[in-house]
Amino acid sequence: MFNLHHHDHHHHRHIDLVITTRQMELFSNHMTEVFVEKTILFLQKNFAEWAADKDDAALSAYIRSMMAFGKKHNVLKQINLQKLMHYHIRYAFEIPLHKDMGLILDELHVSENNRVRNFYQHLKSVASPVAPTEFSS
Repeated sequence: MFNLHHHDHHHHRHIDLVITTRQMELFSNHMTEVFVEKTILFLQKNFAEWAADKDDAALSAYIRSMMAFGKKHNVLKQINLQKLMHYHIRYAFEIPLHKDMGLILDELHVSENNRVRNFYQHLKSVASPVAPTEFSS
């Protein structure tokens, strides 16, 4: 009996999970969609005045452009992407970044969280927040 059971157990070990590149892409696309949907709500809630004149398609395009910006600077975590959007809406920094700003966000051997934090500290010291009245332009 024991042998049979042992053999059975051994047999089950050969069922490997093979995740294809296509499945990974679909998963990645799905996660992107979920993030975009979530972030549309985040922007509408936290930056209501800024988002007021933008429909979902416009907000989605903005989020995707900021995701591309983040990727270029190796900022990939959802929370950090939302922070970059917050800073961009609040301080309207130029993209592509000025060289000194880029150096801070791209700094080697510094964690993503710390690079985003350092970027914000620098931004606050050099830029003034955009007045909400300027959003409708």
